[in-house]
Amino acid sequence: MLPTLEEMMQDSARSESEIAEIIGGLDPALDNLPNLFDELSILILSSYRLRRKYIEQFGFIYLSINFKEEIKKVFSNIKIDEFIELGAGVGSLLKVLSDVGLVGTGITLEIPEDSKHWGMSQTQIYKYSVKQGLLNIGDMQTIFIEDPQKINLYVASWVPLEGGQEHIQFLKNNYVNRGLPLPTWHLNINEEGGCTGDDTYWAYINEHYEVFYHFKEYRPFSGLYDRAVLYKSKSIN
Repeated sequence: MLPTLEEMMQDSARSESEIAEIIGGLDPALDNLPNLFDELSILILSSYRLRRKYIEQFGFIYLSINFKEEIKKVFSNIKIDEFIELGAGVGSLLKVLSDVGLVGTGITLEIPEDSKHWGMSQTQIYKYSVKQGLLNIGDMQTIFIEDPQKINLYVASWVPLEGGQEHIQFLKNNYVNRGLPLPTWHLNINEEGGCTGDDTYWAYINEHYEVFYHFKEYRPFSGLYDRAVLYKSKSIN
């Protein structure tokens, strides 16, 4: 019989295999995911294997109680009409933004294709986000928004391969080529250069945006995502 989560947390000698098996057997309610991450974080942040197991089971790492509260506090002072998240993955951050009262949607490739590197299946957070109409399946390079001026927050929780050209093309299709200004705010949760070391995307962002706020409560997977930053358009005084 597997130990409880509380017993596991008290037993520092427990093996990674045992912990991974416990994580794989957990199926908490969606509302309890932030609590679960906070309980497990000490163990999983130092282990690639356990980080991957957590990702496979629940999605990415944004579900920290303190980070969620900081998101809520920061955006309580900023009027966001609507947001769009590019590269939304399984919809973890979409749910956090929705939970704190923001309105918007995300775009992701089909999960089996977008996340097969991680062995990710359609997790409960993915199914929730699709069912709630938060998550749209499609290629961000070919999607056109009917009324892009409604969106004043652009979110990137993942800068994909090829230097983030998917993001740049989306912004050009929906804003630049229509003669419209880019969204006023940009929330980015990634490291400069992404996973490819290509700074094309960051050069584009730094040309149009400036840092407004560094989130303090975001706890990264060591070396994968090392910052959460809110940017403001340079064209807005």
